[in-house]
Amino acid sequence: MSLKNALLVGASGETGQEVLKQLQLSPLFAKIILIGRRNLDLSDASKVEQRVINFDDIDSHSEAFQEADIGFCCLGTTREKAGKEGFIKVDRDYVLNSAQKALAGGCRDFHVISSQGAKASSMFLYMKIKGQVDEALQGMDFHRVSIYRPGVLICDRAEFRWGDRIARSISSVVDRSHRFSIPTPVLAQIIVANSLQVIDQKCEILEQADITKRANVSS
Repeated sequence: MSLKNALLVGASGETGQEVLKQLQLSPLFAKIILIGRRNLDLSDASKVEQRVINFDDIDSHSEAFQEADIGFCCLGTTREKAGKEGFIKVDRDYVLNSAQKALAGGCRDFHVISSQGAKASSMFLYMKIKGQVDEALQGMDFHRVSIYRPGVLICDRAEFRWGDRIARSISSVVDRSHRFSIPTPVLAQIIVANSLQVIDQKCEILEQADITKRANVSS
């Protein structure tokens, strides 16, 4: 297999950081292009090229999305942190705009983290926006689109969130088999490994059960 160039949007987040680590560990990725609003202070910058853009003026940064073979998107925020409009802007507009730019820049495959329960017709804003993104990505002319819908993400966030703390505490006790939760390092490992597998369809959606199954197989 020839070496690949990866494009990663959202490397500053908890899952994005883990995806970056997995890309760096893989000998099959020659270069990792990070797209973000600022340069990250990385303890290990091997194979990494950082490109700073303004997501609100993304048309001025088309060149930043070039040279990638496989794209990974880990962008995301919360309504609590960004407000309703801010959440929609980041989780829908930024994600879809980044995908469009990556496609125009020559990226053939695109991998995105969605959410369990994502559905465009949902009455819940979070699930609705995630579902809208999933549907829009499936309509783009990528060679391959892979959508990951994990349940509760288990991680040690630098930013304190009561909801996450409660969910992690419950999961650690009642979900040891990971039926509705997944540690972010495990999710990242599955995403990167899956990106290097050949599939016979243009779009695949991996639900929590599919992710857990792959985690068990790889463990």
